[in-house]
Amino acid sequence: MRTSFLLSLLLLLLLSLATLSTAQNSVVTTGLWCVAKNNAEDSALQSALDWACGDGGANCSPIQSGAPCYDASDIQNTASYAFNDYFLKNGMTDDSCNFDNTAALTSLNPSFGNCKMPSRDICNSDNLAQKMHDLFINNPFDASKFGKIFTLCWQIWQKRNDFVFRNKIFSPHVVVACAATYHCAIPNRINSSPNSTSSINFDDSVIQQTVNVGAGFILRDNAGCPLIVSARNLGKTIVPIAEATALRDSLLKAQEMAIQDLLVEGDSSLIINCVNEKFKCPWRLLQIIQDIKKIASSFHHIHFQYNFHEANFVANTLANLGHHCAKPSF
Repeated sequence: MRTSFLLSLLLLLLLSLATLSTAQNSVVTTGLWCVAKNNAEDSALQSALDWACGDGGANCSPIQSGAPCYDASDIQNTASYAFNDYFLKNGMTDDSCNFDNTAALTSLNPSFGNCKMPSRDICNSDNLAQKMHDLFINNPFDASKFGKIFTLCWQIWQKRNDFVFRNKIFSPHVVVACAATYHCAIPNRINSSPNSTSSINFDDSVIQQTVNVGAGFILRDNAGCPLIVSARNLGKTIVPIAEATALRDSLLKAQEMAIQDLLVEGDSSLIINCVNEKFKCPWRLLQIIQDIKKIASSFHHIHFQYNFHEANFVANTLANLGHHCAKPSF
């Protein structure tokens, strides 16, 4: 049950890339293409096209007269096919899509008419579910592999936001490099706590139009492997109560599992400071904060600390899932 829920979470993160893609025959595909810039001079494009089809080694047979991608009236379409073929054959790097600054990357499929531009799919919903099933259902759970995929999803989501909101094109190689760097740093962060310390991350999610609130948390062991994840729909309530409810739920589960040492992280400074008695607790939160303190007193060692929202993305994703839960899901 736990693995199936984690699998669903992974699919949700990966398929969120659909906002960058076009849908064809109900299949969501996200890819990158290298195309000619629409403001490039025709002479510059012709020169780059000649090089790509010559010394560059691109396959230009589909843009010859009579072929499906031949378009004598539009050098941009013609050059785009050659540029894209070279790009796919040469590592899909930024340098392989330059052509003297006449080309650029795009996530919008440039295919036209009967001409289909090939791409290297980033995410294809046709086979994604099967791949995730093979990794985490058909084979024994691999915590290291799971952690790497989650970190990669986080980096993909960051680059997706850069593209959508800041119009920044990203290179797949940069995404992988950033994910690898962050993943290597995680053990050092975990090892800064006692060896027996488990960890909790909690968060909420709000749908502004309906004021509907979801809550979620993830409980990990001392190696960072998930022990339990939870998503819950709280209906209409205020954000601090949702955050505090997620925290209380997580502590109850940790108590139920006889965990003794805990590091608790959340991105709500109000809740963290109320529990640590650095803030005077608002009256609406008083009862639930008292519950949290009472539960916390049952642990051998427990530490509450603030965590940046960007580092709390798993708990936030679970809270988003909570909107779709009729009852708490573990």
